[in-house]
Amino acid sequence: MSLTETRFIGTELSPLCGLTDRQLFSLLTRTAFIDRLRLQTLDEDLPYRRVYNPATGAHFQKKQGTIEDVYGEKHMVQWSRDPLNIAITVTSPNGHHPSVYFRLRDRRRDGTPASTPPKLLQVIGGLSPDKIPPESHELGVDDWYHAAPCDRQPPDRQSVEFSIASANPGWDILTMLRNKQEHLFTDPDKLADFIHDPFAALPVDPNNTEALKIWYRNWWQVVNRGLRGKTIPYPGQTALQGYKGFFKHAVARAEQLLYPLGFTHLTAVPTWYYVWALNLAQGFQPDDINTHLAASEFFELVKYTPVPDVFKQQRLIEYGERHPLLSWFSVLPFAMMGNHGYIPELGLPSEHERNFNGTVTLAKNTYGNRHYPLLPGKNLWHSKPIAQVKGPVL
Repeated sequence: MSLTETRFIGTELSPLCGLTDRQLFSLLTRTAFIDRLRLQTLDEDLPYRRVYNPATGAHFQKKQGTIEDVYGEKHMVQWSRDPLNIAITVTSPNGHHPSVYFRLRDRRRDGTPASTPPKLLQVIGGLSPDKIPPESHELGVDDWYHAAPCDRQPPDRQSVEFSIASANPGWDILTMLRNKQEHLFTDPDKLADFIHDPFAALPVDPNNTEALKIWYRNWWQVVNRGLRGKTIPYPGQTALQGYKGFFKHAVARAEQLLYPLGFTHLTAVPTWYYVWALNLAQGFQPDDINTHLAASEFFELVKYTPVPDVFKQQRLIEYGERHPLLSWFSVLPFAMMGNHGYIPELGLPSEHERNFNGTVTLAKNTYGNRHYPLLPGKNLWHSKPIAQVKGPVL
C-alpha cells in the first residue's frame, strides 16, 4: 500500500508517497538485524489511520503490523506517512526504543514555513499561529526545523533528506544503567533520557539554574566515566551498539528507490559531531563550504581541549578521533548559551566537584565562546548525488 491509496488531507504529495510499504520495508533488508526475522511473517495488510503528533502539532498517517523472529517472538513494525515524509520503525519485544528506524523526506518546500510542523515554527522560527500555513499541520512525521534560508536546496536539485538509527536491544543503555544503579549519582531512567536527547533536557530559560545543574550533573555522569577510560555511549543513542552494515545498506537501497522517482541528491543534517564525521567518511559533501569550515575549526578546538591531570590523557584527541567524548564536549557551548559564566556545584563529593569544575573551565577557556555549529535553525547540510544502483526495485 502507498500513501496515494490512503485517505489524506493535503494538496501536494511527494513522489515518495508512491513507494509501497513493502518497498519501504526493503530499506531494512540484508542487515544483521533483519537476518533474525522471518520475512514471510510480515503482517502489512492493515489500514492506515490518521493520528495527531502532540510533540509537533501536526497530523500524519500510520499503521502498525508485526513480524516474527526466528525464535517466534513478535516485533512491532510501524509505517508512518505524510505528504513529504515516509518512515519505518521496528521495535523488538519489550524494547525501550526502536531497534531500527529509517525516514525519507522530500525537501521541495525547504526554506519556507510549509516545510516544517507547527510547533517547531513557533518555538524555533518565532511564528505566530496565524502565520502557520495549513500544509504544516499535515507534517506529523517530521520533527525538525527546515524553514530557514540556509535550508533552501541549491538550484536544479531534487533532494531527499534521510534520518537513520539502529539500536541492538542486547546493548540497551537503560537496561545497563538500571543494572549499575548503585554506581550512579543520577536516576538511571532520567540519565537514559538525557543520553538519548541532551538538547531536550536543557531548560528553555537559561536562568533556570536548578535545571541547568541537573543537565550538568547528567553530563558529568557520562563524561567522567569516559575521561577515566571507561566505555560510554554517544549522545543521541539508546544502545551502545547498533547493527553492523545498516547505514551502508539502507543508504544504498534508498538510492535504488529514489533514482527512478527523479530525485538527484540524498542529503542529511548532522546533529552530533560523530554523525558529521560519519557523513563525510561516507562520501557526503557540505552544501555550504563556509559553514563547513567554521564547523571544522570548532571541532578541531574541541579535539585539542586539555583535561585535568588526574585523568588518563592530557587532551581529548588522545582518547581517539572517534571517541564519544568529542561529541559530548562539543555540545557544551549549547548548554552555556544565555548563561555563559555559570558552572554549578553538583552536590557531589569534593573530588567530583573539583574535577568537574576543572574540566568545564578548561573547555570553556578553549572553545566556550564559540557557538555549537549543528544548531536547529542553522542546519549544516551534507549532500551526495544519487547514483543509479543496479538491481530490482521490489
